[in-house]
Amino acid sequence: MTLVRQGATLQAATDQGITAQDFKKSLIDVKAAYDIALGTWPRNSQQDSSMKAFADAIAAWELARFSLENSGRKLYEDEPLWSDIAKATDGGEGVTVQAETYDEKNMGKKYIRPGKDLARRLFGIANGHFQFGKDQVLKWLSDAK
Repeated sequence: MTLVRQGATLQAATDQGITAQDFKKSLIDVKAAYDIALGTWPRNSQQDSSMKAFADAIAAWELARFSLENSGRKLYEDEPLWSDIAKATDGGEGVTVQAETYDEKNMGKKYIRPGKDLARRLFGIANGHFQFGKDQVLKWLSDAK
């Protein structure tokens, strides 16, 4: 249950507003709780789907952390994190993509600018994954009574 509690705290904080420093610390706590839960979590299809949802939430929160830490730089389409962000956002839905016009070396390449807007989009995605996992766990606990 520590994972659910830690994740719910981070979920609420990203909905309400959180500093980058507090976000990083909370994400560390969630990742540690997830690692512990992996070794102790009961194995059945319902629980496996909740653990996958938690992993997807952590991945999106990690991308949000990257976005906050790299605000202002350009992330080009041939960089590895581009595809991670595209995958997390359902093909880039809601992400502003621009084409390079100033850098001769990268002329015409597509890029995105990490920052608060992208982080907010990723927070929403992460929170959705986490909510699904949390709902699954709570249902499983209620069914077990």
